[in-house]
Amino acid sequence: MTRHLLEFGIILKETGRKTGLSGYYRTLDFWRNSFYSSYTQNHAQNFLLWPPFILGELQREPIMIRGFLLITLFAICPPLAMACDPSPGIGGEDVSLTLVHGGIERSYVLHLPKAYDCETPLPLVIGLHGYTGTGKGFENQSIKIFEHINKNRYIGVFPDGLSASPSKAWATGFNDLGSLNDNGPDGLTCEPGRAQYPVFENCPDTYKDRQCNWGNSCADDLGFLRALIAELVLRYAVDTGRIYMSGFSQGGSTVNGLAASMADLLAGVAPLHGFQTNGFANGPATRLPFLQVWGRDDKTVSGIGEIGSDGLIYETATETGSAWASAQGCSGNGNTPYPTVADGKLGWKCTQHADCLDGSEVVSCAWDVAHHWPVPDGDNFAWDVVWDFFQKHQRMD
Repeated sequence: MTRHLLEFGIILKETGRKTGLSGYYRTLDFWRNSFYSSYTQNHAQNFLLWPPFILGELQREPIMIRGFLLITLFAICPPLAMACDPSPGIGGEDVSLTLVHGGIERSYVLHLPKAYDCETPLPLVIGLHGYTGTGKGFENQSIKIFEHINKNRYIGVFPDGLSASPSKAWATGFNDLGSLNDNGPDGLTCEPGRAQYPVFENCPDTYKDRQCNWGNSCADDLGFLRALIAELVLRYAVDTGRIYMSGFSQGGSTVNGLAASMADLLAGVAPLHGFQTNGFANGPATRLPFLQVWGRDDKTVSGIGEIGSDGLIYETATETGSAWASAQGCSGNGNTPYPTVADGKLGWKCTQHADCLDGSEVVSCAWDVAHHWPVPDGDNFAWDVVWDFFQKHQRMD
């Protein structure tokens, strides 16, 4: 136990050096809250479990030893304000970083806003790219939010999906869970013979014989994203009550698929032009505000139930909204107007399921575009709506 205590002390000392006094206490609070999640209860090897483990062990130590160990802990990591050191992040710039999870090195892009201040907790927005994309591409090409991060002062992090294989490095993606299935509650998830994307090497060999090869990874992306959040909270001034996740296309499908298992960490989600696999829409039983964006002219990921141009079949916008509304305890049919700053631009219109429990919201926004994210004349009005939605919501402990 003493060894665990000393290791935890060293971690807190490093946290204080990186994030100052507020980060010291913020890290303790995050670990305390995370302990009660089902994830950490089932993964005792995760470092998020150390603090309660240490406290439990201290209760069983003789009082003199207990006192000595506590003195040792606070001697190693005194809660004193320390100089801000945002490295390896750089305020106002993109930095490519890695994190080992499950023995696999994962990469991501971190963007701290300009004039980043270690003492001021900031919102964290996680953005997941689409199939064949990259984290950097999501930020700078797909959704174009590099300057938005600096202007609105939040932390952006953009993970890279794994590649199918060294010979098919272009085929990148995440594990959205639903697309691991050829059949579901509503039948087939593709038109047989059409959906034949490369099979990822991290999937079982039996996947080569699937009817519906969605081109999905079989990686533990749920565990990776949780570990990434923990890493960022440890190193940077993250407001743990304002962590949000969005994604485009297959990244949006992944947000839909993983959000219910991350409701203990997230304050809101916004999948963009990406739905879950046919028959697999689901929302969390606990509060998690939800906003989806879809294109009326999108033939790749249709929001109205049409078979995609590649033969894949997705849940509709209506089915997805209804599943989330049911989980969030909302009423109504989803047609209640939801005014936004973008109304009327490219046919933009949003509606909501009204009167959700605990102040949650379930919102659906549609516009007259295909499978892309236009920013006409530099006006990223659609992301402004997403950001305004995020700003309205904080996680309720």
